[in-house]
Amino acid sequence: MFEVECDASGVGIGGVLLQEGRPIAYFSEKLSGAKLNYSTYDKEFLAIVRVLETLSHYLLPREFVLHTDHEDLKYINGQHKLSRRHVKWIEFLQAFTFVLKHKPGVKNGVADALSRKMTLPSAMETKLIGFEYLKDLYKGDEDFGRIFIQCTNQAVDRFHQAKSRVQPQGLYTPLPVLEHPWEHVSMDFMLGFSRTQRMKDSIMVVVNRFSKMAHFIPCQKTDGATNIADLYFREILRLHGVAKSIVSDRDVKLLSYFWKTLWHKLGTKLVFSTAYHPQIDGQTEVVNRTMAAILRTLVSKNQKDWDMKLAHAEFAYNRAPSSTTKSSPFEVVYGLNPLVPVELMPMNKARSVSQDAEERAKEMRMLHEKV
Repeated sequence: MFEVECDASGVGIGGVLLQEGRPIAYFSEKLSGAKLNYSTYDKEFLAIVRVLETLSHYLLPREFVLHTDHEDLKYINGQHKLSRRHVKWIEFLQAFTFVLKHKPGVKNGVADALSRKMTLPSAMETKLIGFEYLKDLYKGDEDFGRIFIQCTNQAVDRFHQAKSRVQPQGLYTPLPVLEHPWEHVSMDFMLGFSRTQRMKDSIMVVVNRFSKMAHFIPCQKTDGATNIADLYFREILRLHGVAKSIVSDRDVKLLSYFWKTLWHKLGTKLVFSTAYHPQIDGQTEVVNRTMAAILRTLVSKNQKDWDMKLAHAEFAYNRAPSSTTKSSPFEVVYGLNPLVPVELMPMNKARSVSQDAEERAKEMRMLHEKV
């Protein structure tokens, strides 16, 4: 007969499947979001549900014994007042045939350890006696001291330490330093917009990583890789040429064979970022938030004309100075800001642009070096 032991802690849940007293399967999961605020009862209940859900292929066909160290759960089927969450969980348990028994926490060691698995690395950190003292002697060593100091300084100058609540996870790898506009771009899609009269419900955001210039292109959520490629060629490539690299997330459209083959033939390198990759591109996410804030001030009450206002939002974004470059994207790419209606009024110009070709080229080079 199978036996299942479950337990929950403040940060995770865990369980183990036993047969004749021997473990044959394990389960462990970290709690996040709203689940961290569950009561102890709900966390223990959730541990039972998640363990049975994961090990259902073992347990559905036969009867088994379920052990928990929370004694109140013995009366799971006798409660009269249930929340929606409990009703859903109890309905799930009806598919299983089991006997629920209380097991004191002292004897429930395996499941308890699995529920705290994510805190074990920091809890098990130890310092060997004398080893910390040896680390201080590296700098003064005749053979190794100079190399140690050089490596330490380079690591501090070139990298930033990764953030972690538990322990340091390593060093971030910086993206390459850029030299010219529109050689390296990043892409992202914003979804969830109201469908307009022109059947648009999403926005393709393309950002130049050097100048911070962005283009906001309305599209449809159901557009495939072919349609996205047509949009890119029509709106981006015709203005700025072929990029050396494109950074994007792992959207289904951008992982297709057509998309990868197309850019491979053109010589463009595709860089895909994920939530656990140190080179993930946060620049496009910042542009998304800025663009959404601008759109909120432009769209009408019914929110059905946002695609007609994208051109205004794009112009406003590209004309505003960037906090990174201290210049607007228009200035970095073209050397000057385009005129707006208020500038057509007669007034003294704050800054004049040389019309001489050689001086103009010198200004552009100095601006690029400053960026």
